Amino acid sequence: ESTNLQRTTQANIESIEAEFAPIDAMYALLEKQEVSLQIGELSMRDSLPGLWEEVKESLGAAEGIIKKAKSAMKKGLQDDLMNFQALAGQVAKEATTGLPTRDQESVAVARAMMHEFETKCAGARERLRRLGPGLEVFDIPVPDPEELREVETKLEQLKGIWDLYGEWEEAWTEWSTGTFSSLDTEDLEMRAGKFKQRLGRMRELAKWPVYSALEIKIKNFLSTMPLISDLGDEAMRARHWGLLKTEVGKDFDQRSSEFTLAKVFELRLYDHADFVAELSNSARQELKIEKELASIDTIWASMPIEMAPYKEDFWKITTTEDLFQQLEENMGTLSTIKGSKYYKSFQAAIDGWESRLNLVSEVIELQLQVQRAWMYLESIFIGNETIKKSLPSESALFAQVNAAYREKTAEMAEDRIALRACSAEGYLEDLTAMDEKL
Repeated sequence: ESTNLQRTTQANIESIEAEFAPIDAMYALLEKQEVSLQIGELSMRDSLPGLWEEVKESLGAAEGIIKKAKSAMKKGLQDDLMNFQALAGQVAKEATTGLPTRDQESVAVARAMMHEFETKCAGARERLRRLGPGLEVFDIPVPDPEELREVETKLEQLKGIWDLYGEWEEAWTEWSTGTFSSLDTEDLEMRAGKFKQRLGRMRELAKWPVYSALEIKIKNFLSTMPLISDLGDEAMRARHWGLLKTEVGKDFDQRSSEFTLAKVFELRLYDHADFVAELSNSARQELKIEKELASIDTIWASMPIEMAPYKEDFWKITTTEDLFQQLEENMGTLSTIKGSKYYKSFQAAIDGWESRLNLVSEVIELQLQVQRAWMYLESIFIGNETIKKSLPSESALFAQVNAAYREKTAEMAEDRIALRACSAEGYLEDLTAMDEKL
């Protein structure tokens, strides 16, 4: 403000001095007219030229003082500017070795290091901001701190990759500490794939070791996904895990809460990935057999024998088409399984089903054979007194068979479930005896 006043007054000296002549003329006129003036006023008029000369001398002195002050201020600003540039250079120099471009630091340490440089950059920026008004006064260009800008750009990039690194470590902790049986392998692979995609978008940072380190971690994890999927396959049974333990030469409890993804890596199961893949494939094939056997069990738990009343006291089988078709289909399935290399694990179950289904087939066929013979002879012996008298022994024998046939068909009709009815104790033997007598 003082500088502006000095500059304005100095520029207006001539116009100010031009105002003195009218004043002198006015007082000369007053004296001519013999107007009485106060002594103080005349004294002020007389002292005005002297005072003005003093003002002009002061203006000259002030100009010198101001020039010196401005020169000192400008030099101070230039010194401050040089100090700022030195500071920016120092920050940039420290950043070349002080920023966390390697993965040797933990995420927390890396973030602390970046925060330290963010603070330094912010301090340098604030110093430049405070210099701004002074630089503007002296028309000194505000510098573009390229070194500082490069550090800030590097910080932003590092923050991005370390944030991703931190997210990966959090995800790994989540995956590796939960029980292995609870892992959703599809979700694991999807999430790991997204990490890979996000890292790929930072390809320009590949020059830094931290990038390579994270890339290797993600790549190694994804390479073990087939192993993790195989181990987590629902088809894996205790017998398969037993074979794996033998292969690895170590004992562990895959059902335990302590069996985690971290444990899988600790056991170095990835060294046996090919064995696990083959084992898992066998388990899947065996699971198909399990399901086929379970289907057979479900079918024969309810497969009926189609029967209808015959005359008053008897029952007969009406149709066996569906039953024999099912027998043929299931026997074919069992035969196919027996030809598989996975047969041994199910030998007892398959042999048992073959035996039971053969029994059903044998009993039903024999039942139909007895039924046909009985129906033919029934029309001859029942109610025909002449035949009874002429063939008394044959009539007596048929009477025995007739009573037994009534009893057995009633038993079968009461159950109607083919497997249970045909497996009833002594049923096949009784049918065989009837067939021989008929």
